[in-house]
Amino acid sequence: MALKTIQQFDSETYYKLFSHFNSYDRKLVSVFKSLLNFEPSCILDLACGVGFSTMALEANFPNARITGVDIDANMIELAQKGLPGSNLEFQCCDISLALDNYPVNSTDIIFVKSAYHYFDHQVTLSHLQPKLSNHGVVVVAERTSRSAASYPLPDIVSSYWKDIFSEIRENQRFKAADLHNVSLSVTCYGEYVTLPSEIYYETVKQKQLVGIWMLNTDMVDEWLSNQLAKKVNTITVFEEFWLYLYKSSK
Repeated sequence: MALKTIQQFDSETYYKLFSHFNSYDRKLVSVFKSLLNFEPSCILDLACGVGFSTMALEANFPNARITGVDIDANMIELAQKGLPGSNLEFQCCDISLALDNYPVNSTDIIFVKSAYHYFDHQVTLSHLQPKLSNHGVVVVAERTSRSAASYPLPDIVSSYWKDIFSEIRENQRFKAADLHNVSLSVTCYGEYVTLPSEIYYETVKQKQLVGIWMLNTDMVDEWLSNQLAKKVNTITVFEEFWLYLYKSSK
């Protein structure tokens, strides 16, 4: 399994920032829920981070058994602390190892939000599809270019985001996969989200956003100084994700 590209994930910083996207996450899950013709009983959330995507799944599928998996121990520890008494399960392990623990035909939904770029060459649809039940679906959520352009970032990072989120990429997803007996549909959902500028700037300072690690500390500090001079209390971004639904037709 490929290592994550950020040198060191800070779970506390992630939690503070992405807690502001809870409402959006729930609505995003509700979009693909509306496209299902069954009630799932077993859901696997891969690369779940601090667990917000897992909580969004629980909000939409309260009767399902849901497991969030991430390789980062600090992320999983925070996810577990944030859900006292919840019936959700979190596992800290490699994605491939987690999949090995699931029998064939055992899972109704496999969800991956904003993380597939970390392991798309190692875990393909050919790895995931056998784990699906007869009506199961793999759902991959990836940011749109319109959303990427709404985030205030240093120029070089903005260019990087523009490149990696430049188009619908369903033909590149799971490019090593055998798509036999799997149908693909694509949809998206977006809405404006307002963030406290202090929390957003701290996330940038800690280099916790995609591409920020390319910059040295002086470059980041200079950009932050320019932003702070504007004295804004909030930042509004357009949070929008493509949803790629790979439906099993066994």
